Amino acid sequence: MAAPHILDVDFARSQFPALKAGFIFADNAGRQPSYPVRHRSHRRLSHQHQCPTGSRLQRLGSRTLFNAESNSEIAFGPSSTSNLENLARGLEPDIQPGDEFIVTGEHEANCGAWKKLAARRGAVVKYWHSTPTHPNNPYSFSLKVEDLLPLITAKTRIVAFTATSNLLGSVVPVQEITRALRADAAAKGAKKVEVSIDCVAYAPHRRMDVKAWDIVG
Repeated sequence: MAAPHILDVDFARSQFPALKAGFIFADNAGRQPSYPVRHRSHRRLSHQHQCPTGSRLQRLGSRTLFNAESNSEIAFGPSSTSNLENLARGLEPDIQPGDEFIVTGEHEANCGAWKKLAARRGAVVKYWHSTPTHPNNPYSFSLKVEDLLPLITAKTRIVAFTATSNLLGSVVPVQEITRALRADAAAKGAKKVEVSIDCVAYAPHRRMDVKAWDIVG
């Protein structure tokens, strides 16, 4: 039996300049870069400026990262919040009064654009709330599929949630949830359901697969 891995806390902290003062930053891992990340970012910004060919290579790399069908499915933008706002604007002509949006509240990207779109088009917003996972731990909250399915009706049009909670750090079983919600929506007569997933806190740590997640198209 292999020996359990022991985290060298002092070494780990030494790799993050922001942690040297002894503070704890209760945020996701993308906020405090380590020395190697800072070094590589500096090298790229100093010596590897982008050109049209570089942009095409970025799309190819992103296609592989997401397991997308083609480069045309990849779009770059300044932030997840603004990207979701652009997506909502693009879907706006196809949204009808009375359509229902199911959103989560961990981050503006999961709800802000959809709430504004609902207000513009007369759609209804429903909230999929996190619930406790362990009765003896008051901080163990997560999104559960059994709390989502009762919210789905024949009018469900958008379901927007996070793959990893920015607030709680809980990892959501995306493939399981999308499969269940699509089956339930179809059984209830929903004609078209779009699924939007925020992967900002998920992408640095786990593999994304838009095909397996059934969020393409």
